[in-house]
Amino acid sequence: MRRSVLWVAGVIVLLIVAVWLGSLWLSVATRRAVTNNGTIRDFHEFTAEQLEREVRSGVPIGSTRDFVNGFLTGEGMRFGYDPALYATTANAPFLKGSGIIVSSLGLTFRFDRDSRLTAIEAKVHLTGP
Repeated sequence: MRRSVLWVAGVIVLLIVAVWLGSLWLSVATRRAVTNNGTIRDFHEFTAEQLEREVRSGVPIGSTRDFVNGFLTGEGMRFGYDPALYATTANAPFLKGSGIIVSSLGLTFRFDRDSRLTAIEAKVHLTGP
């Protein structure tokens, strides 16, 4: 009786370790895929709210488009400009709590015709399997 209990306990421990290692491996693989193997920064130390506050404090309304682009480049975010909308869109992937389901913050920077920032919009996106 004692021997079978030990075997069952050992098998359960091995299964728990295997699940934990599999989860860790999937998390690392997901992080690499989301950040293009490290070319784009992952933001796993920030929640969406913290990152949005940091962006809003670092990019004041009235900033030039060049200033916004410099800020986004410095932060390691993927971004692009749409001249038809006078807007720069940016993405901060792999926020705190991301794993198999990836949480990212989408940012839209709206400009006037003189390329001055008029508004910042933020939206959380969840993607996964």
